[in-house]
Amino acid sequence: MRKALEEWGSSGEAFIDEAPAGHFAASVIQGSAYCTSQSYFRVENGRAFLEDGPDGWDATHAECGVGRWLGSFEGTPAAFEDDWRAGRSLTAKLTVARRIADRFAPECRLTLEFSPRVEASEANGRPDAGTGCEGSDCDSLRRASVRFVEDFLTARNSASLTPSQSEAYLELKKLAGQEREENASHGPEEFAPFLHDGGLYIASVAKLKNGRGDELLNRIVTLSQTIDGRLTPIASFDISVSRGRLVDFSAK
Repeated sequence: MRKALEEWGSSGEAFIDEAPAGHFAASVIQGSAYCTSQSYFRVENGRAFLEDGPDGWDATHAECGVGRWLGSFEGTPAAFEDDWRAGRSLTAKLTVARRIADRFAPECRLTLEFSPRVEASEANGRPDAGTGCEGSDCDSLRRASVRFVEDFLTARNSASLTPSQSEAYLELKKLAGQEREENASHGPEEFAPFLHDGGLYIASVAKLKNGRGDELLNRIVTLSQTIDGRLTPIASFDISVSRGRLVDFSAK
C-alpha cells in the first residue's frame, strides 16, 4: 500500500475513502486536469491488503476529468465515478459498481441531461479589448444577448428578418468571414442575425476555453455592425452557461 502511494509522488491532494466492512480507497488528485490515481485495499487485524478495483478502472494510471470515490450503496461497499465536467457539458454521467463477495459487480451507468441556465456578466468594458460594452444601451443589449443565447442553444431562431434586412445581413456575414481571426481563448465562431430596437447586428457566438484549451459551456457573444465600410464590434459579452434543471435521464 505504501509503495503504491509513493509511486504517485508527493504532489497533489491525497485522501482516503472508507466503505462498510473494512474496505478503503486511497486517492491522489494531481494537476489542473484533476487526474485521479486510486488504489483499493481492505484492513484486517491492523494490516492493509490491496484489492482489485472495478473492471476498467486502471489503478496504475491516472484518470483525468472524472471524480472517483468509495462509499456505500444500500449498505454495500460501492465505487462511484462521476464524469463531472460541469463547466464543459450539459450531460453528467455517474457510474456505480457495488462490491459483492470479493469483487466489484458489473457497473450501473446513469446519464443525466440538463437544460442550460444562461446568465451574463454584469461587467462593462471595452468591446475592442475582448469583452464589454460602452454606452447607455449596454444593459438592454446584455439582457437581449442572454435571450439570444438561450434561443441559440435550443436551436430557436428568434430573428425574423425583412427582405432588406436579410440582404444587409448577408453583407455583414461576408465581412465577418473576411475578418475572422484565430483566437486561442475561444473556439470556432458561429454567426447569426441579432435584432435589437430596430437595429440589425451580426452576432458572433463562440465557446470560451480554459487554460488547457478545453471548450467550456460559456459563450462569448460579440455584436457588430458596419461602420465606414468595416465590421465594427459594438458590444461583447461573456455569457455564463451552466446546468439547469434535469430534463432527462437513462440507466443501463
